[in-house]
Amino acid sequence: MSCDLITTNTSRESRDHMLIRLSFKGPYHWHFNPRYEIDRVWIVHRGEIVGHLQFADIVYVPPGSTFKTPERTTRVVEQGGYWMQATGPIVLLEEPLACPGFRGMRYFDLESFERGVHPLCARRATA
Repeated sequence: MSCDLITTNTSRESRDHMLIRLSFKGPYHWHFNPRYEIDRVWIVHRGEIVGHLQFADIVYVPPGSTFKTPERTTRVVEQGGYWMQATGPIVLLEEPLACPGFRGMRYFDLESFERGVHPLCARRATA
């Protein structure tokens, strides 16, 4: 059985810039090693779920390694470990869904979120 993840994108970045940045094929990297098989990585930006990227792989990256970002810059990995990769371009929702921001990654199910039974819904009601 597989599931999805959800993460919050920095609010310092404008929505237009984020959508341009996530329109590249990727891969996009997060320092995270999921316990379950993953299908998609949903993106929250400024209080809304805007869309998802397709999960690609988990790779071990030693400290001090470098990799190219989709924007063609070089990133030095200070903290080694397992990194999750996803590919773009981002698949946008027809209408963004209200969702509070948070740090890190959460396991996520869009259907339960839309029904109001996902744990993030409780935070949405109090935000």
